[in-house]
Amino acid sequence: GIAHVPAIDRENELILAEAIRAALPQYMELPILHVQHTERPVGTVTKAVVDGDGRLHLYGKIKETPDTDDVWEDIKGGRLNKFSIFGKRLAGSPECSLSPGQRINPCITKSLQLFSISVVGDNAMNPATFLEVTHVVAVPHAAQRIYCLEPHADSRGFLEVRARGSRCLGIAGGSHG
Repeated sequence: GIAHVPAIDRENELILAEAIRAALPQYMELPILHVQHTERPVGTVTKAVVDGDGRLHLYGKIKETPDTDDVWEDIKGGRLNKFSIFGKRLAGSPECSLSPGQRINPCITKSLQLFSISVVGDNAMNPATFLEVTHVVAVPHAAQRIYCLEPHADSRGFLEVRARGSRCLGIAGGSHG
């Protein structure tokens, strides 16, 4: 999916693509995927790439264990459909010292430490992000329920996921190459 798009978000902040690109190597040392910005790890990021338009493409997987059944149900139900990043701003414009509600001009984050990437719902600060399930892996354990999710564009052009009938183990975004 797309975990970051360099656009002004709901808190009137723009995180520059170069800030994300520079923060990725440190994040990828321990690339845990969380759910809803909690301390709950649900998967890993296996590859993260910033494209020419500054979008952060994530490739990874969500665990296939009983403790993530609720996460898969929320993905299947469309309640978890986006990504959100969390970190510490290291350098930014003067507006960044103001709370989001006080900003007349956007806060421009020029450098950051990227601590966490989470699977979230419509509460994502950057609404242009999306989670896309693209891999299906067979699970040989007969007792497990099976679901598969397909991405579909909604009326706003955002991707949503819909159940198809077998369970997917991996998440990924963009095209593999």
